[in-house]
Amino acid sequence: MTGRIFVANADWHTHGAAAPDLGIGAYRNAAILDAVMRREVDALPEHTAYTRFALPEARP
Repeated sequence: MTGRIFVANADWHTHGAAAPDLGIGAYRNAAILDAVMRREVDALPEHTAYTRFALPEARP
């Protein structure tokens, strides 16, 4: 028997880093959809976070 089980919005902890982030839910659902369809249905962005933990780049 083969197959896969997909679970969305089932965090191990109710207050994890991604639990309150509704944007990660959309990303997870798009990844599940692509896997189930076995093709890219919804293009996943390369960069998803708006927070940047780095110094701003110097402007000329």
